[in-house]
Amino acid sequence: MDVAAALTFLRANHQAVIATTRADGTTQMSPITVGVDDADRVVVSTRETAYKVAHLRALPYAAICAFTDGFFGEWVYVEGPVDIV
Repeated sequence: MDVAAALTFLRANHQAVIATTRADGTTQMSPITVGVDDADRVVVSTRETAYKVAHLRALPYAAICAFTDGFFGEWVYVEGPVDIV
């Protein structure tokens, strides 16, 4: 799947799981709501105190698997560097 198709999917489907890396190197996953902003960046809103934020401050890289509301069916996987704003 190319980037444009992934962004189109994420604009229409907001259920997802984000994977971050703990300090000990193990994976931490959390259910999230995902979107795409006007600059075509994948965006997630979360609390400053969430563990995923602490993990991303230490290692700013994440993977997201997004899927339809029906769960089974189409899905998209994106990963890359993260900016916390």
